[in-house]
Amino acid sequence: MSRPSRWHRTIVMADRVVYLRKALGTIARVTIARDAARRASGLEVVIDHVLTVAERTFSRYRPDSELSRLNQGQGAMAVSKAMWMVLAVAQSVCEATGGVFNVAYRSPGVKPGVVGCFRYRLLYGKKWAVILGKHTILDLDGLAKGWTIGRIAAALKRHGVRRFIVEIGGDLVVGGGIHGPWRIGIRNPGGPSGPSGVLRVLNTAVCTSGTYRRGRHIVNPMTGQRPTHTYSATVLGPDPAVADALATAAFISGPGANYYKRFKNYGFVFVDSSGVSDAEGLVFGELVPP
Repeated sequence: MSRPSRWHRTIVMADRVVYLRKALGTIARVTIARDAARRASGLEVVIDHVLTVAERTFSRYRPDSELSRLNQGQGAMAVSKAMWMVLAVAQSVCEATGGVFNVAYRSPGVKPGVVGCFRYRLLYGKKWAVILGKHTILDLDGLAKGWTIGRIAAALKRHGVRRFIVEIGGDLVVGGGIHGPWRIGIRNPGGPSGPSGVLRVLNTAVCTSGTYRRGRHIVNPMTGQRPTHTYSATVLGPDPAVADALATAAFISGPGANYYKRFKNYGFVFVDSSGVSDAEGLVFGELVPP
C-alpha cells in the first residue's frame, strides 16, 4: 500500500498519538494510545489506505470517483465490494425507516417527487453490480463517513490496537479508553458554547446529524421539507455505517419514531433549542451532565 499525496499531520503527546488527515471534504482524526503506536508499525500507511479507498469510492467532489461514474452511467455497472455493501446498508435502513433515510434522489432538472428505496438494484453474480433507476442519482454523504471510520477501526484492531478513537466530520467510533471511558460532548448548535450533555462510551460508534457545520441542509425525502424541530440527533450502536444512516433519519423524525424499536442495539439522543431533550435505548453508553 503506497501512501497517497494528501495533507497530513501527526501529533505525539504524552499518552497518545493523533493522526490528522484531510479526507471526504473534512478532517479525519485518529487517536490511539502512545504505547500501542510504539508497538504497531505502519499505522499511518494503513490509515491513509482506507481514506484513499473511501475517497476513490464515495466522494461526490471527485469526478473520477466510483460514485460519480455510477451517477453518470446507464444500465448495469460493475462496482467495488465496498460500494455494493454500503448501498446494501442504505437500502436496508431505507426500508426499515419507511423511506425517511434514502440515498437515492431524482436527477437535477427532473420533476421533484418521492423516490422509493428500490430505485437501484443490487446484483451479485460473478461481479458486484448496481442498476440505477431512470433519472436517479445517489448521494452517500449520509453513511460514507460511517463506513470509513468503521474500516479504520477494524484495521487498527487487526494491528493489535485496542484503545483508540476515530473521527471524521463529527462521526466517530471508539475502542477502549486511554484513561477510562471516552467522554463525548453533545453540543447544542443553537445554544451557548459548551456541551449540553456528555456521553461516556467504550467500544461503540457515535454518529451525529444536525445543524453544526452546514445549517439545516438535511431534507426529508418523503416531504421535501427541512426539519426544524430538532437541532441534532446522535446515534450510538455497534455498526458505524448503520449509526451514521440512522443519525440522519433520527434528525428528520425527531424523538419517539416507531421504527427506532427495530434497531434494538442502537440508542438515540436528541437536542432541541433547550439542550438535550430526549434519550432512548442507550445500551452502549451513558449520558451524564457536562
